[in-house]
Amino acid sequence: MYMKRNFSFSLFQALTCAALACGLVACGEQKQTDKQTEEKSAQSGAAQPEEKFVNVYSARQPELIKPVLDLFEKETGVEVNFLFLKDGLTERLKTEAEQSPADLIIAADVGNLADLKEKGFTQKINLSVINDRVPKTLRDSEDDQWYGVTRRVRVVAYAKDRVKPEEIQSYDALFDPKYKGRVCTRSGLHPYMISWTANRIAERGAERTESDLINLRENLAKAPNGGDTDQMMLIAAGDCDLALINHYYYGKLTQDGAPQSEMIKGKVGLIGFSKAVSGSYGNISGAVIAKHAPHPDNARKLAEFLVSPAAQNLFAEIDFEIPVHQNAGYAVAPLNQDLYINDTPLTDLAKYRGEALQLMYKIDYDAGSQISAGN
Repeated sequence: MYMKRNFSFSLFQALTCAALACGLVACGEQKQTDKQTEEKSAQSGAAQPEEKFVNVYSARQPELIKPVLDLFEKETGVEVNFLFLKDGLTERLKTEAEQSPADLIIAADVGNLADLKEKGFTQKINLSVINDRVPKTLRDSEDDQWYGVTRRVRVVAYAKDRVKPEEIQSYDALFDPKYKGRVCTRSGLHPYMISWTANRIAERGAERTESDLINLRENLAKAPNGGDTDQMMLIAAGDCDLALINHYYYGKLTQDGAPQSEMIKGKVGLIGFSKAVSGSYGNISGAVIAKHAPHPDNARKLAEFLVSPAAQNLFAEIDFEIPVHQNAGYAVAPLNQDLYINDTPLTDLAKYRGEALQLMYKIDYDAGSQISAGN
């Protein structure tokens, strides 16, 4: 059932609704709204007025996108129905098939975008404005099925009182035996870690990457667990000295008014790498047009708006992410000014995802080091 701005129900509920004619039975405890006619027609595939609605599926938290969607509504008069799906996005799309009401799908990480394409849930975007605004390396340059909306950088967080930042010149520091038992990361099977590993394979080759990952595993202070925010909290608590994170988590944790802001600022620093040394690995959040979008024109309106200067500046201001728009500016706290994001095409990285995943399984990365296995 759709609800204005934020509608959500579980995969089990979605299956129940599909089995009972998609909308004839209310799912879970969703509130009734005055849009039941539109809701039922969306579930059944019937056309809604093209000038009024666009339906967005996303695995990204609503608060990260809401200000941009609000601005889109204000400027275009097109109402956005937003469905947050923390898990089960592709399963839901498979279940809904041609009856899916999804128009636009927003996802974090190029791996998730490539997965949507590979499973047949996307269509050609066909927007010259996006090609003009988004660098070729940050979109599907082969089939025009996905594109980047924001950029994020995989950086190193460090303990200010235990690590000299000048000693961390590149990701290679994470593999140095000097830091044995002093590094924290999230699970090696998480898309962020898989994409970072795919980048290493693209740049260094599989054999070198495997050796580096084994050394990283042996440097772990404990078995990988939690998200990027958790890794910074572990540094602050003294449980580890270095962590591999996406840069914007530091920005959110240290922004004015955040509960742990002053504590994290005092104890945890951030290092991105310059071009002169090695550069930094960049990824994207991005979007696709759903294959069976019932409102394709409005989906393309929103797709274009997401990379407008106004939207790009909002993403930078609120989410601390880096604009993909080539003329939207670059200064995003808390990144160092000499940061350089390597320009390896993301279509190339997507091709190495499977190999990266198999490598994580092969070395049993999530088991942690031999020393930390008993912790």
